[in-house]
Amino acid sequence: MKILFLDLDGVLMLPNQNKFNINAINNLRDILAKTNCKIVLSSSWRISDRYLGDIKQANPDSDLNWVSNIIDVTPDLFPLSRVDEINHWLSLNPVDGYAIVDDLKLKTDNFVKTNPRLGLDSKIKDKLIFTLGAKCSA
Repeated sequence: MKILFLDLDGVLMLPNQNKFNINAINNLRDILAKTNCKIVLSSSWRISDRYLGDIKQANPDSDLNWVSNIIDVTPDLFPLSRVDEINHWLSLNPVDGYAIVDDLKLKTDNFVKTNPRLGLDSKIKDKLIFTLGAKCSA
């Protein structure tokens, strides 16, 4: 199984917006379709018991098919870093490949950084598809 560790703020949720960016959602759907990966939330949103409800409320349209690809969340290991939380999850779950997308600069393998003002744009989408081992659309 391939895993996409997904942050939300700066990836799907852009500054000064109260809904996910529709272009970012469409790029995420394309990644899911081309790589057959599953999502593990690494976003701070995961700490809320209502994270799935919050995600559904922030979705820009009624098509929530991408949400069904969320299979887990990384553990909250505060004060450890997000990278430590991801590595802990990976140590407990065998995977065939993974990618990490975040607007924060993380020092780790298979990481793709977004510009928080642009989020998951087509350039980031192609980098993630490549990292997950599928052919890019370019």
